[in-house]
Amino acid sequence: MSGTNVELTSTEISNIWSSYLKSSMELRFFQYFNATAEDHEVKNIVEKMMEFSQKSLEDLEVIFKKENLTTPLGFTEKDVRLDADKVFSDTFILYICHDLTMLSLSTYPSAFPDCTRKDVRNFIQGAIEFTIQIQNEITDLMLSQGIYLKSPQVAMAIQSIW
Repeated sequence: MSGTNVELTSTEISNIWSSYLKSSMELRFFQYFNATAEDHEVKNIVEKMMEFSQKSLEDLEVIFKKENLTTPLGFTEKDVRLDADKVFSDTFILYICHDLTMLSLSTYPSAFPDCTRKDVRNFIQGAIEFTIQIQNEITDLMLSQGIYLKSPQVAMAIQSIW
């Protein structure tokens, strides 16, 4: 049995609904960032994240249609002006991308164990895998640009008890 003929649970519906809203919001951010970013490496990150958000929306719409569920409205092109002047620096854009991946790394893994449907698990697993990969790229870029804010270090004093 493929596991896709099983009815969605309330938790799965909640997970795909919130994932849809999150992806639609992120897509609008990334479209604006893509239109305004100047740094080629930052723009490359934004493009990857934008493509993933778009694909996520498409994958989730398939599940909604298959289950005769209403697709959430989410955020639309009416919610962003791509022709607006640049408001954020490329460094800030990279930090927003970093923070969005941190959000994904806390929400998707916690959603995964409660999902029984194979198509929903596959969607969430793909989101986790993409997020880990893009988080690594973002961290490497931030480190190479000298803008990564590391956690404080603690000096360890070793005392002899003898």
